[in-house]
Amino acid sequence: MNFKVIHKKAVLNVLAVNFNSKIKSIDFIKPLIEKVASPLVAVLPAGEYALYIRDLKEYSIDNKYPGGHTYNPFESMVALPSWNFNHADIEAVVAHELHHLARWHYTGYGLSLGEAVISEGLASLYEEEISNIKPAWAKAKVDKESLQKLIKDWNDKNYNHAEWFFDGKYGRWFGYSVGYRIAKQIYPNGIDLRDSLKRTIKPIDFDVIKLIDK
Repeated sequence: MNFKVIHKKAVLNVLAVNFNSKIKSIDFIKPLIEKVASPLVAVLPAGEYALYIRDLKEYSIDNKYPGGHTYNPFESMVALPSWNFNHADIEAVVAHELHHLARWHYTGYGLSLGEAVISEGLASLYEEEISNIKPAWAKAKVDKESLQKLIKDWNDKNYNHAEWFFDGKYGRWFGYSVGYRIAKQIYPNGIDLRDSLKRTIKPIDFDVIKLIDK
């Protein structure tokens, strides 16, 4: 299935493919993505963009969570465990990845550890507010020692991304959870989409102690 989400001169080309799911139609995906994508397409500069969404279980997270990637300012990719999936979870991952796509055009994803933490945290908070589902990666424990190390290395541009965000020595999804908690501090009454795309955040801007699990 191919369709476009358009706002003025910004065009999001959506390609949705059913590779493996035993489902008669994926027509439901068009209104779902149009609803989630429209606010984000509205803040993109004029140009062509792409969202690829497909049921590739091996590229999903733990074979049960939708997984996404946005490696450049023009393309987002989403892998679903199946098309027979909770629609709110699909909305969540699309919102997360398109938030990254839009932020690329303002502050960028970020080159340093701290910048990446903020980008992931803001995208995670945004997906929660769109879907009403708190993502699993926002629920990771935050211990004092690991957080102190993160703050110390905040400006490190040679950091190991997997170590901080995936299954590294600081605990699975640690960077996501810290970023999410920071985002909640910055936007206690709900995220401001346009502001979140251009917002830069440093440790002086939030209460470090309140991020730690008691």
